[in-house]
Amino acid sequence: MKTIVLLLAAGSGKRFGSDIPKQYLDVAGEALILHTLRSLSVEPRIQAVLPVLAPHDERFRDIVAGQVFPFELIAPITGGKERSESMMRGLQAVPESFELVAVHDAARATPSAALLKDVLDQAEAHGAAVPGLAVVDTIKQVADNGQVVSTLNRGTLRAVQTPQVARRDWFIEAVRREADRLAEHTDDASLLEAAGFPVMISQGDVNNRKITTQHDMHWLEQRLTGQREDESMGMNLRIGQGFDVHAFARDRALMLGGVRIPSELGLAGHSDADVLIHAICDALLGAAAMGDIGHHFPDNDPAYKGIASGKLLVAVMRDVHAAGWHIVNVDATVIAQKPKLAPYIQSMRQSLADLMGVSFERINIKATTTEKLGFTGREEGMAAQASVLLTA
Repeated sequence: MKTIVLLLAAGSGKRFGSDIPKQYLDVAGEALILHTLRSLSVEPRIQAVLPVLAPHDERFRDIVAGQVFPFELIAPITGGKERSESMMRGLQAVPESFELVAVHDAARATPSAALLKDVLDQAEAHGAAVPGLAVVDTIKQVADNGQVVSTLNRGTLRAVQTPQVARRDWFIEAVRREADRLAEHTDDASLLEAAGFPVMISQGDVNNRKITTQHDMHWLEQRLTGQREDESMGMNLRIGQGFDVHAFARDRALMLGGVRIPSELGLAGHSDADVLIHAICDALLGAAAMGDIGHHFPDNDPAYKGIASGKLLVAVMRDVHAAGWHIVNVDATVIAQKPKLAPYIQSMRQSLADLMGVSFERINIKATTTEKLGFTGREEGMAAQASVLLTA
């Protein structure tokens, strides 16, 4: 679908503590807003960007002079005092030929290619989507006097980001329905929700951080500088390895890679004991420097009793993506004397690709024996090892 970005850049910089609006401050050698525009340029479906600026803003024109982008940079329009007003004015200026409108904060300089792809995919499929991150801290609702009223279920909470994307006609109708309450909506998703339109959550990214404070700017400077150093040295990659072992047990299903394998014996364990998925989880967590599977899913926690390991893999992938990492490839080996696994390799590859949200070609699985040596050779159990390559 033909997509345009409303780039909201009408802030004055007063809350940031600068005479110059933060979007125009130099970071890693150039204005923050240029980093934002370059990040948006990696998504081919973005065909135009419409900047929404403060009155009498001449800095933007000077900063983008001579710059070349793969999308059309439409002549800026003037925004309002509040974000909602800027968004409404931008929406009114969007040409009718565009089907999707993505509203993005200029102060979020580093939306990843994966984040942009996922939010546009979700918006195309469902009509509206916003990137969101799982909330990791316990959230308390408090009264005006500071007393705790309740503890919210963080499993149902998401911290949302931009770009927030919806069909152009949905945004227009939402603005019409909520015209008297626009200022009450702190983001574009809440406007859509109040107007009765469903909004999906796509995958967010911890590195898609809104620059609000001096500390945030320092973080961005370090990230962009470090990213350039890594790229110049070919080091924006991380490798992880994982290993797992489970003993055979009767009256248990044998699960490998999320696929049930015909066998008289299964594997003993607190979960479904999918030794292959456990090794891959450890490799992913290792590559992302996030510890190991036992730390994230303790084997004495009743919440994980009998759980399908595929659910653990999905949770690990969510955390890895949230940290800004994406899979290049996975190579894994199952070590077992029996049963013969060759007939199930392709099914396991497809199952893992589906669970991890990557293409089939990025997953490789091998099976081998130990020539009857060791505990696997004595048919006492199975082992698996995995290597994962991640990129930022």
